Amino acid sequence: MNDGRCGVMYVAFGYEYLVMALYSLASLKRIHPEVKTALLTNIALKKDSGAAPFFDTVIHVDAGDKENRLYKTRLYEYSPFERTLFLDCDTLVKGNVSKGFVFLNRFDIALRLHHYPIVTNLGDIHLDIDTDYFPHWNSGVLFFKKAAKVEEFFKKWHETYKQFSYARDQFALVHSLYYSDVRILSLDLSWNAGQDILSRDKKIQRNIKVFHYRKDLRMIRNLRSFERDVACRVIDCPQKESLRALFNRKYSDLRRFKAWAKKKLQQWKAGTA
Repeated sequence: MNDGRCGVMYVAFGYEYLVMALYSLASLKRIHPEVKTALLTNIALKKDSGAAPFFDTVIHVDAGDKENRLYKTRLYEYSPFERTLFLDCDTLVKGNVSKGFVFLNRFDIALRLHHYPIVTNLGDIHLDIDTDYFPHWNSGVLFFKKAAKVEEFFKKWHETYKQFSYARDQFALVHSLYYSDVRILSLDLSWNAGQDILSRDKKIQRNIKVFHYRKDLRMIRNLRSFERDVACRVIDCPQKESLRALFNRKYSDLRRFKAWAKKKLQQWKAGTA
């Protein structure tokens, strides 16, 4: 990780997700202060705030917040690294992730296999096997390397996501992996663990690398404090104060946030989030 060929990348569209990405970056730098990082975002940041660990490369695009998955599925084009670890914004690095880059000596892509079955209608595009029995992967923690077949995979992922009428990128991911030539390594839960797993599995607690909190209510206070003390000094855009007001309004009312999180969970289960 020290030679710059390996790096960690985030895609953060919208003020809320940019706050999360900066918070995740801080956790990453506590474990790996030497690692190179990159950010793809639609919100301007100051070049040097002195307020927090900062990204080595910031790629700004003129796009709406809801276009984030159109760019996530094009990670290959934007990553400045030969070997990339992509992290969702709502993740915290809890352990050493450097060994994951070594996986790419033998594999093209590494990501966590879902630990439970997902039954969903893939719309007009189907696999040539029963999708109710085919496993799914989570793209919130994703290692990949520069190679022709990996580039082709990302092109398939992006195009399939659009063919799925911009439905969830995870379903397009499954389809694209199935019809891809990439060699896939399925990571265990310690690489991408939610609160539900951490709370009941002590082995995961002892070996966790990445915590994927996904709107966990216990993170509200932490994110609000971080936004107030650090993130607001890093973000630099004309509509900053109105974005801050929206962020704090959303995170200040726990009951409203809980109702919002419940609605998002229902949408996620229905495949409409």
